[in-house]
Amino acid sequence: MRAVIEYVEPGTVEEAVGFLASHRGAAKVVAGGQSLLVLLRQRLLEPEYLLGLDRIPGMRGIAEGAGGELVIGPLTTHREIAASPLVRKGWALLAEAAEQVGSPPVRNAGTIGGNLGFPMIGADPPVALVALGARISLAGPRGTRTVAVEEFYRGYMESVLEPDEIITQVALPPQPAGTRGTYLKYRLRGIDRALVAVAVTLTPDGRGSCKEIRIGLGGVRPAPVRALQAEAILRRARLTEETISRAAQAAVEEVEPVSDLSGSAEYRKKLVKVFVTRALRQLAAGGSGVGRVHES
Repeated sequence: MRAVIEYVEPGTVEEAVGFLASHRGAAKVVAGGQSLLVLLRQRLLEPEYLLGLDRIPGMRGIAEGAGGELVIGPLTTHREIAASPLVRKGWALLAEAAEQVGSPPVRNAGTIGGNLGFPMIGADPPVALVALGARISLAGPRGTRTVAVEEFYRGYMESVLEPDEIITQVALPPQPAGTRGTYLKYRLRGIDRALVAVAVTLTPDGRGSCKEIRIGLGGVRPAPVRALQAEAILRRARLTEETISRAAQAAVEEVEPVSDLSGSAEYRKKLVKVFVTRALRQLAAGGSGVGRVHES
């Protein structure tokens, strides 16, 4: 018979990481609980303690920080992010990705911190965060550190987050003037995670070429990936059919998808080429195209 799990609510970050350090491996942090509760029901996790962060100041909310960056607390829900005028004003790509998460009940309860802390293949927000250059702040008994989203993941359901650390905030830099973004997603059903997702931010140089670009891909590796080779082809270049084709092919070569019941690895690679091409064509035409969802 399974032992009763004790719920603990520390009042400060220091108390939280201290508890995790003293109960290393026996305690799990609960944010929205959408992923964690599934793992508990399936007995894939059997912690002695669940650590809630609701009493810690600053864990929830959206604000503009120093230098115009966007700061999001880890307990902020997907619904709050999708509806935020501040997010939509300067980081609309994230708002649109948050709006595509699961179903309304999942968006109402699920949090950005929980989504990052329990990484699932095909999750929406991490792909957009990669394209937006977001960084995650972590606190532990050894102090605080900050990592880029694309460096946060190690593999399937694995990240650099140590058992005695918690996510304290997600920060997005201000987007340069003229930056456009697009988020395209392919899924089998409305509530499914992405079979393939593509998030792109593009800053033109005012002379018809690409000054800066970031491309995030989801659903095609155990964790979100930044398509660096594709970016290198497009940076300081015009978005012509030739450069778009070369970049899309480079993106295909950067992914390592798995085969499952939803689709084969080869099928996912074909989808990457199709959707990277579509995203770049939209941006080349001056549009944004955020939130475009394709279902079978």
